[in-house]
This record gives sequence, structure tokens and C-alpha cells, in this order.
Amino acid sequence: MPETNRHLELRTALYQIMKRELAARATLGSDQFVYYDPTSAKKKLAPDAFAKLGVPHSTFRVWKTWLRGAPEVAVEVVSDSDEGDEDWAIKLERY
Repeated sequence: MPETNRHLELRTALYQIMKRELAARATLGSDQFVYYDPTSAKKKLAPDAFAKLGVPHSTFRVWKTWLRGAPEVAVEVVSDSDEGDEDWAIKLERY
């Protein structure tokens, strides 16, 4: 689903702030797939920003938790259109 300009601006600002503060001691991602089950490619999330601490920043295409570990921080920017779309308790459990 396309994101609004506002969502893009917030996501970009969040990523830039995290990169400035954490890049020396964390690998960061933004709107990239985080796979959490090696038996199913459908089990994935795409946080607006996330960080894996203790690993200096590097470039990657997708994040596979069974190879790199789970990110310690994941952030979602909630839009007005997100409010009724999904049971947030279920989404939080996946995170």
C-alpha cells in the first residue's frame, strides 16, 4: 500500500536520526522485510525503522532473524488509515 508524503517524511526523519545516533554501534533498516520464520517467506514484517544493536551499520537487502538475530528496536509510524485495518495486539505479538 502506498504511503502518504507525511508518512515518508516521518519515516525518513526517524531513520536519519537513528543513523546519526546509532550507526557506529547498530545496523539499521527502514521499510525492509524482516523475516522471522525460516520455514515461511510469508512470515515477515517491514518496520518503518529498526536497529540491531552491537553490529556496526552495513548495507543489506532483507533481514533474516535466524542469520542476524532479531532487531532490538522496531518502530512503526501509524497513519490514520492504519487504525482500523488490523488487530494491533496481533501485530505487536509478531513484532
